[in-house]
Amino acid sequence: MAWGLSVAADHIMDHFYHVVMRFLDRMGPQEWLMVLAAMIVVGLYCMRGFGSRSQY
Repeated sequence: MAWGLSVAADHIMDHFYHVVMRFLDRMGPQEWLMVLAAMIVVGLYCMRGFGSRSQY
């Protein structure tokens, strides 16, 4: 029974991977620029720091 669940989970992950790769393959230069800008914003936000050390 556990083997069947593993095969089903593998099939779902394989399908999800193909959907994501197809989406990424169809992205144009402007969409990649937006992704880059969003990643930079998220990275800068994460580098701010949280907690007691963020005030140093």
